[in-house]
Formats: sequence, C-alpha cells, structure tokens
Amino acid sequence: LAVVTVDEAALDAIGARGLDVAGHDLLAGTVHVLATSEDLAWLQTSGLAYEIAATYEAPSPLSGGPGIDPPLADTDYTDPAELEAFLMQTAADHPSITRLVSLGTSVEGRTIWGMLVSDNAAVDEDELTILLSGAHHAREIMTPEVVMDAIDQLTDNYGIDPDMTARVNDYQIWCVPIVNPDGVNRVHTVDDFWRKNARDNNGDSIINSNDGVDLNRNYEWGWGGQCGGSREEIWHSTYRGPTEGSEPETQALVALGRRIRPVFDVEYHSYGEDVFYAMSCDPLYNPSLSTITGGPDQHISRVIAEGYAAEIVQADGGIGYLADSYGSPVDGTGRDHQFHENGAIAFVTEVNTVGEGGFHPDWNTWRDATVEGQRPGWLWLIDRIAGPAVGGHVRDAVTGLPVEADVALDQLSLPDNKRLTSRADTGRFHVIVVEGDYTLRVSAPGYQEAVRNLTVGLVWSPLMVDLVPLGSSLIVADDLENPVTPATWAVGASGDTAIQGVWEWGEPHGTHSGTAPALQFGNPRLDRTSGEARNAWVTGNFPSSTISLDDVSGGATTLSSPSYDLSGWYAVEISWQRWFRNDPSDVGDQLVTEVSVDGGGVWLPLETLSLSTATPDATPAWVRAAVRLDDVAAPGPDVRLRFRANDDGLANTVEAAIDDLAIRGFALATQGQVGGVRLSGAASTVLSWDAVTGAADAVYDVARGDLAALAGSVDLGPLTCIEEDSSDTTTSGDADTDVPVPGSGFFYVVRFNLGMSVGEWGRGSAGGLRSGSGGCSP
Repeated sequence: LAVVTVDEAALDAIGARGLDVAGHDLLAGTVHVLATSEDLAWLQTSGLAYEIAATYEAPSPLSGGPGIDPPLADTDYTDPAELEAFLMQTAADHPSITRLVSLGTSVEGRTIWGMLVSDNAAVDEDELTILLSGAHHAREIMTPEVVMDAIDQLTDNYGIDPDMTARVNDYQIWCVPIVNPDGVNRVHTVDDFWRKNARDNNGDSIINSNDGVDLNRNYEWGWGGQCGGSREEIWHSTYRGPTEGSEPETQALVALGRRIRPVFDVEYHSYGEDVFYAMSCDPLYNPSLSTITGGPDQHISRVIAEGYAAEIVQADGGIGYLADSYGSPVDGTGRDHQFHENGAIAFVTEVNTVGEGGFHPDWNTWRDATVEGQRPGWLWLIDRIAGPAVGGHVRDAVTGLPVEADVALDQLSLPDNKRLTSRADTGRFHVIVVEGDYTLRVSAPGYQEAVRNLTVGLVWSPLMVDLVPLGSSLIVADDLENPVTPATWAVGASGDTAIQGVWEWGEPHGTHSGTAPALQFGNPRLDRTSGEARNAWVTGNFPSSTISLDDVSGGATTLSSPSYDLSGWYAVEISWQRWFRNDPSDVGDQLVTEVSVDGGGVWLPLETLSLSTATPDATPAWVRAAVRLDDVAAPGPDVRLRFRANDDGLANTVEAAIDDLAIRGFALATQGQVGGVRLSGAASTVLSWDAVTGAADAVYDVARGDLAALAGSVDLGPLTCIEEDSSDTTTSGDADTDVPVPGSGFFYVVRFNLGMSVGEWGRGSAGGLRSGSGGCSP
C-alpha cells in the first residue's frame, strides 16, 4: 500500500494508468494505491513521491494459485446469506411498505437483491425515486451496512416519526446493499482483499488472481479505457471486463436505473470520507447552470454534492465530507452511467479512513458510528428532492394522457449531448436546480412546443405542462428495439464497397480516440431512445474499438427500411435521430438519406450531411432530422427509406448511427377536406374557406361546374378552373364574373395542393370520391 503525494495532474496520471486507488486523503494531498513493483517503478519514473504504508503478498498473475490474504476475520459484517435473511425478515415485518425484488443473478448464481421502501410498495407509483447501493467492490465491507441501516431507519420509524413517514409516503426509495454478492462471499470465505466479482476470466474453473471484473469499471458510459482508471489485463484489480456491461451484476443495476430513473444515485464505497460527483471521466462533463453564482464552477452536481457532504458526520465525530468532482478520472462507473442515461445526479460516497481500518474497520468500534454518521446525508438528499427544482408532468392538452417529451432549460448546459425527457408512462420530469429564473422548453413530435418562464424558490412547485397536439397521427414509430428489426431492414445495396464499418443493429458500444480531456468520440455509446430501450443501427459496432479501426472505410454502406403504406395521408413528416461524425478536412464523406415511393425503383434525396452540415469533429451528437415527404414526392402505398454512409477513400473518419424513426401525417379523407366554404357578392361570386388542418402553407384550386351535375352521382362532369394554385389560404384570388343561365346554377369546389400531394374534390353522399373532367391541373 503506497501513500502517494498528489496534485490534480498527478491524480489524472494515476487514473490514466488504471491503478487500484484504495482510498483518498485529499485534504492531506495524498491517495493510497495498491501497487505492484511495476507500479512503484512507474511512480518513481513519473516523479511522484510515495511512502510504503503496508505490504501484502499475492501470487503472480500467472501462478494460478489462490490468494494469500486470509478470509475476513471480523465475522460481524454481513455476508450475502445474512443479507438475504435480513431482507426477507424486513419484508415480513413491513409487508405494506417494502417490496423485495430479485434484480438479477450473479456469475455464481447468487441473487442480487433490491428492496423498495414506499407507502404502496406493491405497485410502481408515480413518485420520484432515489437509489442507494453498496458493495460494488467486495472488500469494502462497511458499505452494505450503510444501506441496510437506511432500510432499518425507513421501515422501523414508519408511522412513528412524522418526517420519516412523509419520506416513505412521498417517494420510492430503492436500496441495493450488495451489488457484488460473489465477491463479498469470497471476502468472507477466501480473501479479505478481493475487489472484483467472480467471473472465471480464463475458463480454468479456478477463481484466482487471473479472474474477476471490477464492476465499477464495467458500466457502459465511457467504458473501454476512454477516461483512464481501468485496465484490460484480466489479472488487474481494475480489469474492466471483456465488453461494456458484460457482467450480470452491472446489468442488474443498469436495468433498475432505466426503469426507475432516480433523481439521486448514491453508491457507497470506501475509503476516504469523500463525496465524488459525476462525471468521473472529466469535470467538464458535468451539467452546468448559469444561475449558479459564487465562482467559476457552475455544476449543479457540485452544489448538491457540497450540500450533501456537509451533512455527513465522520465516524470519529468530525462534521462534513470533502466534495470533489471525481478524485481521479475513471471510466465505466455506475454514477456516470446513471447520470448519462437516466439524468440522475449521482455520487460515490467514500466512507471511513485508513486510520479507522480502511476497507476493514473494526465492527465494534466503527460500525454504528459510521452508519449513524451517514444518515443525515441520505436523509438530506431525500428531502432535497422537494427543494429547488423544475418538475412536474407533461400531458396531451386534448386527451390528458402522459407525453414523453424533451425537457430543456435555457439556463442548463448538458454536456456530451445529454438530453432530459419526461417519462413515457407518467409524463413526469424533475430537474434539480438552484433558486432563480428559468425558461423551460418542452417539445415532442406532433405537438406545439410549450415555453414557460419560471421563478424557482426554495420549495419545488410541481408543474403541469399541457402540449397542444398539431392534429397529426403517428403512422410509424420504430425505436429499433424489436428483435425482429434486423430482418425487416436491409443492409447492403448496389454500389456498396465499404470494407469495414458496415451497418450493424444492436446496443451501441461507441468508438473513441485519446483520453480525457482530449477525448474524441466516433459512434455513440448509448442509443437515443430514453427509458429501457438500448438498440440502434450503427456503422461498425465492435466493443471498445478505436475510431480508425471501426469507422466506415473503402466506400459506402447502405441501410434500407421496410416498406411503409402512406397512401391516404398528407403533410407527412418523416423524422429520425441520426448521429454523424465526419472529419472537417474531407467534404467527400457523407451521410445521405433518401426516399423511394415506388418500392425502390427511384431514390430521391431527403438530407445530405457533409463537411458543412456535420456536427463538430470531436463532439458528434444525436440530432433529430425531419423532412416533409409531400415536398419531395406524393405519399403512396410503398414508401421506403435508405441511409448511406460514404467514405470517399481518404484517411478520415466516417461514423453514423440511426434511431427512433417516426412518420406522422394527416388523414386525407377527413382532415384533408376543405371546410367553411362561403359565397358572397351580388355582381360576382367570391369564395372563401378555412385552411386545411396541418397544411398552413398549402395552395388551393377553385373550380366551377353546372349545378345539375351534382344530382345522384360522384361524377362532377366538366369543370371550369376559376383559380389554380392560389397562394391565399383563405380566399380565392379572383372573383367568378360569369352568370348562370336563368333557371340553372353553378356549384364550386375547392381542392388543396401541398407539394406533391393533391387534395380531393370532395365525396358524394355515399362516401365515394368525386371526380370531374377539366378543372385545374393536379
């Protein structure tokens, strides 16, 4: 165990090397590193001063022998079997306010238990959530005790303590005391310094120093050495695993987060008496609020971390923990993933100090003092949910149903292309802020954007945002999650010559080059759909690949959609989420989107991204694209899309991804009928009418026929064009000066044109489409 003197640059260097940082004493300017002789040589070469605090024997990475360290001697700490018994007893004692859930199964078959504490725990209520977890790292034996104590306090005081009762009534509090049951079991039975899970990395059926994955390096965001802090060698204590999210324990926490979307995520670790806030990779990735004053750091995560850390009581009686942005850069962490995918303000809380025993504080001396000192912190976070915030529900103004919508504040900057959304099932959203004035923008396809100017005070005041529908119908919605998706789409077309980076369907792994803060991204690391969705179409999707090894090279790769029947629709909007990375030095590299309305015979351009239209080189993003089909071709029964990513042969980067295809439109037979037709004037006849729904920029044809042609038929007979393609949407541009023969009369019909789409002449009493000869040309 080496005690290393560090500054910020040294922390970054230690993180980039992926050393096993056991603990921190940032006030003293030191970190404690479990270092091999090779690591010590690196520290010396790097000019980093250190002292040896303790030595441990361990087998060499290739010896295949068992660990030298003994099992945990302090048997008062909770092992996985004892945790299971505790949770089951708690559920039996408090059946109405607890729900015990198996979140998944570990590598060795143990249950990963989660417990919900809430007033109606049997159902998923429309309530805000918080997530507490412990024992990502097996040797950090105090961390399950903290989460178990939270369960005890919430349940035993329900109905007795008014404040605790209100917390349980108002929120859903999820607790996962042991994320890593296999590793914790090894600590209790084999090796008290075991850190990882129990994956048999080399398949020899013997778990030793070659085995295990560091679960808190295995999450999706940043995985693969993008930020430092992890290693690819299987024997290393910070081994990140073979692929992102490869471990069932990690998958369990990812799935829970996607489902509950916590406001706050707290992961307990040891040791150091610190609170580290997301993002681990680099503080520049933290969300910033322009309303934060008092210094250059405007990160809302910092503000909450400082308030939370100040509430914690140290085990030795001191007040407050140290809040910092990351400690050292680390990739693939749970807190980063929970922020990036679910919008949680997430923390690592490092409990205890090296003087208190580091990973293994004496139970009788430190257990109660530690968990009691943590209570004010997690209680403060629960109460902070109702503090300054912008939140509430988004619903359809007509039906009252919840709407999944993008939620943005003009004053909030979300890095790394992060977006916030309301929940699809409830319409709920909640953004933690500080007091101040805000502009809220809520938008969703098919609705008018809602803009609210707000003043946020000390107490959260829930909002109801009603989005006014535009009147269009959702014809196609494909978030690319259905496992039959690959069979309905087609990869490849005539002219494709790409030798790598062809389109693939699945969960995006992301490509990257460099390390933070000079990190550059190619393909996305997560899909664009919010909630539990995870799949998209991407060009090249090999796990942890660098940009140059998995981008589109050698020509084009084409992705084609299924056929869509769009006949009978107008004002058809085709939208999709697309990601495109293109080096600015190469204008020939493109992402081209095309449409065919004849089953693939002729392809027409919808959008072309190139040098002038791509997102910046180092910061590609998910961007919504939308085109009105009527401006390109008439909607018909066999409409197809295709996306072609092209590398023109120069050694530059081309990366693309597609997600969330949606097609909306208006029904021609009902919404496409001209209404409100009015006649006026004596010397001449002037017509006026109401604009057609969803076609504000439509033009209109006005035709006239003999009144006798209306009798009993849908054939209008010969029509005379009075006004063709009038630019006025409410009245014809010309008056009809003809006068009918005495005893007869004229009728008038109005038809709208919208690009390539042409409206109807109306319908007869039996519902059939009217027709006529002559008239205005379509």
